Amino acid sequence: MNFQIREKPDNERGLNHMRILIFGGGKMGAAFAAGLNQAKNKSAEIVVADPMSALQSQLEDEGIRVVRSVDSLIGDGWFPRHVICAVKPDIALNVLADNAGFISKAETLISLAAGISHAALMSIRPGPAHCIRAMPNMPVMTGQGVIGAVCSRSFPDTLRTEIELLLTPLGKLFWLADDEAVDTLTAISGSGPAYIFHFVEALSQAAQKLGMSAEEANEIAKQTLIGATSILMESDRSPTDHRNDVTSPNGTTAAALAVLMSETGLEPLLTKATQAAFRRAQEIASEIE
Repeated sequence: MNFQIREKPDNERGLNHMRILIFGGGKMGAAFAAGLNQAKNKSAEIVVADPMSALQSQLEDEGIRVVRSVDSLIGDGWFPRHVICAVKPDIALNVLADNAGFISKAETLISLAAGISHAALMSIRPGPAHCIRAMPNMPVMTGQGVIGAVCSRSFPDTLRTEIELLLTPLGKLFWLADDEAVDTLTAISGSGPAYIFHFVEALSQAAQKLGMSAEEANEIAKQTLIGATSILMESDRSPTDHRNDVTSPNGTTAAALAVLMSETGLEPLLTKATQAAFRRAQEIASEIE
């Protein structure tokens, strides 16, 4: 999978007074809005369009305007520079088609919907000048996300720089080669936070079976993850090096790793799990298109 990485920018020039519309106020739409709102871009204007967002009060408490439809925006003469589609994949193309005239006023459409190919986005008429298919993960809400994106070869360099300024405060941005690369990234980082959360759940359950209370087990499992992650992030050494640092010959860690690193251990399970996620991403695409 070929990709280019863009780190967080040193400045936020070019984002002043930028208008951004997000279709969808569900978990990912709200996470994206919160991430942009916190990272920002304090002078950017973010509006979420959702007829029944359960998170409307939360978004409004954070200073994000929520509208039921774009009709009120049209009436106000409010048109965004960038439109972000964060609705569920099975309704994404319908939402975009129903609002195509409004979206055509935008410079860029960024779709976060799994399974909606870049070609499908480009086929929307009337449509925006440019389209990006992107796959973020939930930690964008804290500025620690992973975002994979694919655009056409004709995508202007100046606009690409602007998109990088917009998205990199949410985490690391990876420019990907094609739709299949987005499906691959979906299986790793898109779904990845759930794998990590489940690992913490499992570690907590194991601790409780050894006699810890639920509260102790949860806090210790979470802090163990936080501590180990901080070491990884602050070091240039590999995860293997750090694992070896913790593992003494014939010690307790070695005994546990003998189970986790067996032929039926963690690595083959994760391989099987991510392959299932990848297949499902491609199935969703075929079901939609």
